[in-house]
Amino acid sequence: MSDADILAEARKRFEYAQGREAASRNLAREDIKFASGDSDNGWQWPSRVWAERLAGLRPSLTINKTRQHCLQIVNDLRNHKQGVVVRPAGGDTSYEQAETIEGIVRHIEYRSNALQAYETALWFAVHGGFGYWRVTTDYAGADTFDQEISVVRIKDPFSVYLDPDIQEFDGSDANWGIVFVDVPRAEAVAEGLIKRDDFVSAAMDGGTASEWSSRETVRRAEYFRRTMKRDTLVALPENVAAARVGDAAALAPIPPNSPAFPEPTDEAIAH
Repeated sequence: MSDADILAEARKRFEYAQGREAASRNLAREDIKFASGDSDNGWQWPSRVWAERLAGLRPSLTINKTRQHCLQIVNDLRNHKQGVVVRPAGGDTSYEQAETIEGIVRHIEYRSNALQAYETALWFAVHGGFGYWRVTTDYAGADTFDQEISVVRIKDPFSVYLDPDIQEFDGSDANWGIVFVDVPRAEAVAEGLIKRDDFVSAAMDGGTASEWSSRETVRRAEYFRRTMKRDTLVALPENVAAARVGDAAALAPIPPNSPAFPEPTDEAIAH
């Protein structure tokens, strides 16, 4: 696919995700505001009633009984530190190998302050229903090609759109995703994303550009997609590992017409 085709696909999928998730995201925002309501912001009051009471200088108290229950869940999970656990699972793996890999993961989490990423996602999951963090790779420095793995905090889960057609609870079967962030315009110019006087004329969803470009910020989006490739798996005789068509290294050592390798039948070939 060309770059233009990929961008068109991203726009179409972004619009599809927005339409599918609009209602649930609005409810999530209302849940977060309600759980964080107090007498200053009035988020637990109907907006019309709140405005009328403020205009009439009438008291508008808020006794938030929701926050304590949300914090109870959050604090309980904070006491049980979140992290990756590596366990040996058959084959040639061993407990010592699992410990070594887990030590590497612990170092990655410590270096990238992963605990904040986990707790931010947890807070939003409890208050609004969902939260995210990212696992990324980036260059270790400006003078090296070595890359490091990092766990990155996503402070706004509403900046993530995942394939709405997922079936798994953790989204592991998603075929695409979009992550965006609002970058200050001066920073976007310094990074070469835009020229100083550029102004985005259309948003990704084909609507107005007010959300994607303003005098102060420019929205930068990342589009991730999973592509499918057709392949054929060939079932070889017993005690011989299966190989894919085109895997010359696996098929070359097999001698032709060998008694140990009879001619394959239709039942011996899996398409």
